[in-house]
Amino acid sequence: MGLFSKVQRARRKGFMEAVTAACAMVAFADGIVRPEETAKLIEYIRIDEALQVFDPGDVIGAFEHYVDVLGFDFNIGREKAFTAVSQVAPRSDEAKLVVLIACAVGGADEDFNNDQRLMVRQICSRLGFDPREFDLNLRAPSPRALPAIRPSPGRISRASVNIPDWMRHPPAPGRRPLPPKPSAERRQKPTDHTPDWMRRPPQAPKKAPSPPPESGSDDAMPEWMKTTGNPKPHKEPRKAVNTGIPDWMKKA
Repeated sequence: MGLFSKVQRARRKGFMEAVTAACAMVAFADGIVRPEETAKLIEYIRIDEALQVFDPGDVIGAFEHYVDVLGFDFNIGREKAFTAVSQVAPRSDEAKLVVLIACAVGGADEDFNNDQRLMVRQICSRLGFDPREFDLNLRAPSPRALPAIRPSPGRISRASVNIPDWMRHPPAPGRRPLPPKPSAERRQKPTDHTPDWMRRPPQAPKKAPSPPPESGSDDAMPEWMKTTGNPKPHKEPRKAVNTGIPDWMKKA
């Protein structure tokens, strides 16, 4: 290898690392690195002057290195790949070329899905580009990405399910079921064991009649109070009491 080739290789090493890291992230975005994506990178190595100074085996080895790191741990591998992508100057011709190669690798299998588009959008943000410049708008999923329609389960018979009878035959809408008629045993009144003194209030005891007063007792009413026609007893006049006052002072 000549001196000129060595100088060009040293100058282009950062670009080669950025290209292989970006292609590895886009190819691994959907979890599967397809042979078409690897073949697309090899084809670009053959026609690009900047990468012709490198051995194709070295470029593919760098690409597989980033794929292995992403498969070991996606977060660690993504940070290492973004560090390699950041080696090119933002918004430069090399940075734009990195984005275009990543888009070509993503669409190599004719299915540039939304996962790969999101990864290229992140690369654009690291390199200072607007994703709309590269037509990286998200698209509706393809019919192949939709889940298959699952067959409906067979009809389950009620006989195979252990449910009560009242749930097997529900009443018709708008009609309420009648309550069951009470049996003869339920119609009989239950025996009341309540004592009599709790059923009705107790009666007050009758008072005994008081005996009539005896005639000879002290409580007997005097005769003059029994009949209104009898005159009241005559009161005797009081005798004059000698108070020691002379007669000339008693009469004026």
